[in-house]
Amino acid sequence: MPAFQPQRFGNYILTAHLGRGGMADVYRAQRTGAAGFERTAVVKRILQPYNDDPNFVAMFINEAKIAAQLTHPNIAHVYELGEVDGEYFMAMEYVKGKDLLHVLRYLAKQNPDRRHLPPEVAAFVARETCRGLAHAHDHTDDRGAAQPIVHRDVSPQNIMIGYDGQVKLVDFGIAKAMFVVREETASGTLKGKIAYMSPEQVSGGSPGPESDVFSAGVVLYEMLIGRRLFKGQNDFDTLTRVKSMAIPPPSRVASWVPPDLDKVVMHALERERSNRYKRAASMARDLDEYLQTARFSIEHMAEWMSSTFPPQAREEVPDGMSAPRTPSSSSRSHSAALIAKGATSPGTPSALERSGSRSGGSRFRGGRRVVMIAVGLTLAVGAVGALVAVGPLSRRSAANSDKTVSVTPSPELEAPDLGSAAQAAIAPLPEKPAPELPEHAPPAATHHSSSKTHVATPPGPKSTRPKIEPFEDGEQAKPKIETFED
Repeated sequence: MPAFQPQRFGNYILTAHLGRGGMADVYRAQRTGAAGFERTAVVKRILQPYNDDPNFVAMFINEAKIAAQLTHPNIAHVYELGEVDGEYFMAMEYVKGKDLLHVLRYLAKQNPDRRHLPPEVAAFVARETCRGLAHAHDHTDDRGAAQPIVHRDVSPQNIMIGYDGQVKLVDFGIAKAMFVVREETASGTLKGKIAYMSPEQVSGGSPGPESDVFSAGVVLYEMLIGRRLFKGQNDFDTLTRVKSMAIPPPSRVASWVPPDLDKVVMHALERERSNRYKRAASMARDLDEYLQTARFSIEHMAEWMSSTFPPQAREEVPDGMSAPRTPSSSSRSHSAALIAKGATSPGTPSALERSGSRSGGSRFRGGRRVVMIAVGLTLAVGAVGALVAVGPLSRRSAANSDKTVSVTPSPELEAPDLGSAAQAAIAPLPEKPAPELPEHAPPAATHHSSSKTHVATPPGPKSTRPKIEPFEDGEQAKPKIETFED
């Protein structure tokens, strides 16, 4: 790990650089006070291009104020929103643990044949996530009027699992703030997160609580089978799958999934909002019934995390060190933002910085070509909505899958922050088998048959439905189904 020089930043001392997300550098920090008081926190310093955007700053401040009102065991608390020498930052609760994406990738590396979470663990994580969402969705103002807060970016990167078994959602409101810069970063803003959006989001509708429920259903499905649900060969393919792919019950894909969880997953994944869970609390209640039958509690969750990540395997970033930089969709989206603002490379000043102005045509000159390409692809997306020529278009898009894909959302689409919630970098970990649940943790009462089941491609015209490869129990996914391996 590269060295990091601890530094004072306002009332905080930044002790370690944990990584860079789509909108902020992330640090572990210490807040000190009288009589030796200390509190560890996560400080997110907004990247300079966004500090220069008054629209983003205004939305970020507004959303941070709202998120700070959320106080719940399953939501990482926002301590402070501040500004130091023109740099805006957010200080929030530090969770000692791993984000869910790290957990899934770790399991995939250690044992490719057992890349999924145990059903009880997956149900527990999903239940706690839904409880946090329910608190936000039921939020009211000081006068008691309903003021629901929609996360808009429920995905593995934004679900933290502590070594003590606690599950916390992070980055409420960040997705909405990110959307205000959509003109400059449309290609990077959507990249990588389409697979967790609801059908109404990818179609340009305004997300509501039901959208968060759909995203939670996608996350639960992936935890249960250990594979990506909608992720395709490129963003165009992924968008098409979110909107129209037939979804088999998870127990038909993987024999270890209890059928009791099928009804929860499939109810959350209804494409029509009116048929979905109306409230995240209802989904949490159904998952709680399963966990009570399985007699699985937070103590069992803590034991599973401790056995999966013993101290020598935690790879925490120590004080005075910086997490290794690895290419990611987050860094690519940040580069796209810089290029769109007129920078020649991520390391050179933007047009705004060179001119010393917050406005003017130079701000958008660098992104003109991206916007022109986006307009063309928007017409292609509209053709898919009309079920015309999906096959030829997807093949054309696949040919360009190594390039940055520009998908321009409609003005109502709330696009998420890409990966800014990762509170610790994903570093190579020592090889060892992924452990099962502790022996004294009783298994679920109901188990599905272990016989192999093939899920055939749904019938329909080849020109209007993406090809979905079948799954087999215990086998690695086919090439068109992405796993969680790096």
